Amino acid sequence: MRNKKCKIKTLAQKISQIKRRYANSDPMILPPIDDEEINMCNRCLTENSFPPIPQGYAEFLKICGGYAFDGVQLYGTKRVKEKGSSFTLKDIAAVTFEMYKDYGEEYELGKNLLCFGRDACGDYLTYDDKTGMYQHRSHELIVYVYFNCDTFEEFFDEKIYEMLIEEK
Repeated sequence: MRNKKCKIKTLAQKISQIKRRYANSDPMILPPIDDEEINMCNRCLTENSFPPIPQGYAEFLKICGGYAFDGVQLYGTKRVKEKGSSFTLKDIAAVTFEMYKDYGEEYELGKNLLCFGRDACGDYLTYDDKTGMYQHRSHELIVYVYFNCDTFEEFFDEKIYEMLIEEK
């Protein structure tokens, strides 16, 4: 089994590379958040019977407190309105609650999924607390999983980083 701890230095370097490479496109890359903010969000999630933010994603948030670029959104612990725009990056707890409100009963979802983002097609980026997997799930049929990754860094590489680096 692979170590599920995120390679912070490597992930931080990837975020920095995205910032530099796409500086003219102005990606929304929020400042890091601290353990206190993560713990507050985790209390909100667990008080509502949802899983806490997984360690790998928490480590990402300590590097980048939220992300929105090229249609991909990775949520932080707070809603953030983009300066000079009507766009608002939602927070992880609110989107997780919305996902269950919209799909939980119909698809008999247990409260083991945490929604940490969306892609350009509106698909869900989730963490399954039962399996320990980061997942890309269909927005049309939420029980359909396109792919799984063991770690957040692996997920980030496949879903975001490699596509952006290949574009240029």
